[in-house]
Amino acid sequence: MDAKFLAASQKHPIVEGHTFKYGTAGFRMNSDLLDGVTFRVGLLAGLRSRKLGATIGVMVTASHNPAEDNGVKVVDPQGDMLEQDWEAHATQLVNSKSHEALLETYKELAAKLKIDLSATGRVVFGRDTRPSGHKLAIALADSLDATDIQSVDSVALTFAVVEIARENKSRWFKVHVGHDSQGRLGAR
Repeated sequence: MDAKFLAASQKHPIVEGHTFKYGTAGFRMNSDLLDGVTFRVGLLAGLRSRKLGATIGVMVTASHNPAEDNGVKVVDPQGDMLEQDWEAHATQLVNSKSHEALLETYKELAAKLKIDLSATGRVVFGRDTRPSGHKLAIALADSLDATDIQSVDSVALTFAVVEIARENKSRWFKVHVGHDSQGRLGAR
């Protein structure tokens, strides 16, 4: 896993000279700063899925902010915001100073939180239609692939759909996301 993890991380470096903090809106900033951040949020989402044994959502959007901005946030299984204790874990992962330090932090978090890294993990992600959305979705997908997390890219999923899922206590995920005849997770 280490070589695959490091190779993927090197494709999505963190921008040096910045300190990032996860807040209630996730990470939101100029999209030029988000490639490495989004990769690392994918790592967190995978850990969260493995810890809970449930599908986690990730949304790439900056809602009403200017088009040059974007953001990434984690959505818990019932459509709620990321549990507050986990915001610190997101901040810790994103601010790892090197690819090797990121791998070490990832493994330390898994050990501290008693997460089996061989357990199945599932992440559904979507994005809005901003120009940066596609690139950030690739960063997210790369992190999930590097850590063997099953994923579904819902392409241009709007925030309204996430809100509907939340209102319906994740019935959307049960209706629109499932396993195909070969056991692969995907959109129906």
